Amino acid sequence: MSLVQVKGHSDEIYLLDALAGIDLDTFFRKIVENPSIVKIIHAASEDLRVIRRAGYTCKTVFDTERSAKLLNFQYTSLAKVVENLLEIKLDKGEQTSNWIRRPLTTRQYLYAAQDVLHLEAVKSKMIDIAMERETL
Repeated sequence: MSLVQVKGHSDEIYLLDALAGIDLDTFFRKIVENPSIVKIIHAASEDLRVIRRAGYTCKTVFDTERSAKLLNFQYTSLAKVVENLLEIKLDKGEQTSNWIRRPLTTRQYLYAAQDVLHLEAVKSKMIDIAMERETL
């Protein structure tokens, strides 16, 4: 785990540098493990594995990739899902950059922020589609 990306109820995005030596225990205990807070994650399996390895249990997850598969989307990558549902094209240029090297670049920070910025809207659209199809 090198960077934790969080979008709150507003459009504020928090990028928590897990390699900076900061104590993230309170965040994981009060947010990640809180079942009343829905965590929207795209392709959650790797994130959940890392969180478990760190000693925490992520509760109440909405996985947008898994949902895209259940809704039979042709493409399930985050970029394609956001483009198809929200008509927003994401720049994925930093996806394979070195996320361990510090300091992170401005482009990496922007990439990390955009990765979580649209998840709530994607979730909402997916629920609408499922309701229309009566698959919920």
